[in-house]
Amino acid sequence: MSWTPLHVACELGSLKVAKILVSAGAEIEATTNDGSNIPLNVAAEYGHEDIVHLLLETSASLHAIGCLGNTASPLAAYYGHHSVVKTLLISGADVKARANDGHTALHRATRQDHVSVIRILLDAGAKTEEGDSEGWTPLHLAAYSGQKAACEMLVKAKADIEARIVMARLRYTLLLEKGTSQALKD
Repeated sequence: MSWTPLHVACELGSLKVAKILVSAGAEIEATTNDGSNIPLNVAAEYGHEDIVHLLLETSASLHAIGCLGNTASPLAAYYGHHSVVKTLLISGADVKARANDGHTALHRATRQDHVSVIRILLDAGAKTEEGDSEGWTPLHLAAYSGQKAACEMLVKAKADIEARIVMARLRYTLLLEKGTSQALKD
């Protein structure tokens, strides 16, 4: 993967360097050679809110797709960067945006038990009943991951505690994640 100097500044959180590069005309929508990431997504993933602000002020797209089909807000949600998630939502990020696997920012935050991010997303209108590409709702992910606080928060938000997924899919997912022999023992 090839990164521009702006990608590097976004990862390391160097606002001064990012400002110099942007002022010099660095391409703020530059993708890596494999097309997997743009500077805004990198800054969001690493939680650098000041650089996120800078890039948004210079017209970075909130809807640009990067790694695994993620926009900036699901990346920030996955890593628990609540202030970045809030900034992105205030700037117009779509709380319902989906990655390639159908996960929304709420799915990403729930899987990691980032309750402050979950609260921000719910307050912004994230839907607890939205299933991913296999039908998994955020509550399914919280239960699967053993995320007690996320489960409690989603139940209080009226998540469907009777939502169903196809068990064959669940078994297949377990086989992939745990390895065939371990999943068959469970």
